[in-house]
Amino acid sequence: MNQPADSSVQDQRRSNTTGSGSAAGNAPASGSGVSAASGHSPGQGLEPGGSGPAAGASSTPAAHPASHHAADSDHHGHNHGAFRPRGGESGLNLKPSGRTHASSAGALEDRSTHPAGQTVGNVAVENPVFSCRDVNVYYGQKHALKKVSIDVGRKQVLAMIGPSGCGKSTFLRCLNRMNDSIAGARVTGHITLDGVDIHDKHRDVNQIRARVGMVFQKPNPFPKSIYENVAYGPRIHGLARGRADLDDIVCTSLQKAGLWDEVKDRLSAPGTGLSGGQQQRLCIARTIAVQPEVILMDEPCSALDPIATARIEDLIDELRAQFAIVIVTHSMQQAARVSQRTAYFHMGDLIEVGETDKVFTNPRHRLTEDYITGRFG
Repeated sequence: MNQPADSSVQDQRRSNTTGSGSAAGNAPASGSGVSAASGHSPGQGLEPGGSGPAAGASSTPAAHPASHHAADSDHHGHNHGAFRPRGGESGLNLKPSGRTHASSAGALEDRSTHPAGQTVGNVAVENPVFSCRDVNVYYGQKHALKKVSIDVGRKQVLAMIGPSGCGKSTFLRCLNRMNDSIAGARVTGHITLDGVDIHDKHRDVNQIRARVGMVFQKPNPFPKSIYENVAYGPRIHGLARGRADLDDIVCTSLQKAGLWDEVKDRLSAPGTGLSGGQQQRLCIARTIAVQPEVILMDEPCSALDPIATARIEDLIDELRAQFAIVIVTHSMQQAARVSQRTAYFHMGDLIEVGETDKVFTNPRHRLTEDYITGRFG
């Protein structure tokens, strides 16, 4: 006979608890924003239906002001007068619609506030290997690259990012004059390699390309043996005095490319018979065999699987101790992993350049922020 009464009392208690907006285990600790029962801090994500403050939803805004205001942003990512953290309080949230910038809204700069062609950030570095000023590229009547100025530092990686067709690969090809081979292409401006203009009529373009090697998007080994793929460059440039020197160059280059242990017993096998990742490392070995100063890489991992990509990225990090490296990539995560400086291109303009961690966590230009957060591109 007492069982219905007990059930009624329990129902009444549940009703009182729900109405108060603070369940017994979910009351926030005073001034801390931490759930007393769950022990989770406001920054920790809680699974729906988990042990965090789900039932006591009415207490959530008080305990979690940042989460509350982030929810006020509409699905286009606009924050209607809501909370925006001060510098240093927040980093990069790669969700485009919920990202809060690490600086105040007023710190972002629009292109319209600068003279035409001016880049945000410091384009110059001390003792650069490449110095480029006011570089323009035309394909017929199309103005593909507009007054780009930037330096390439020694023994560091410069990553160039931006949406397809923005001009980053076009600029990369300017650095070893590969645009010369494109009909209708015209390059203006000044590009110096160790202080000497690469477009000087007295410069041998083949010597420039020996000093500035290139690795392409798709692995392109020669239809020769693994040994001959690496030995070809040193032989035609006269870098080896005999077979012993050539053997040493081949061995050293394959070791630097991280490929020696995998192919040392089959150097006479065709280079085209290797896997995709091995072929790309063979191409890197072929490039460094002629002892360049700079290595250009045009999306070197886009055709590779994640394991091969990781090996190439590790290799890039090792090679920068000896070479300046310029890499074009569509992967912002890759740019963040391998580079020390990042340049963002948009519609033929160099929008922003700076240290990689600052560009990705605290971009100064609105277009840069929109691109790295995925709003376009």
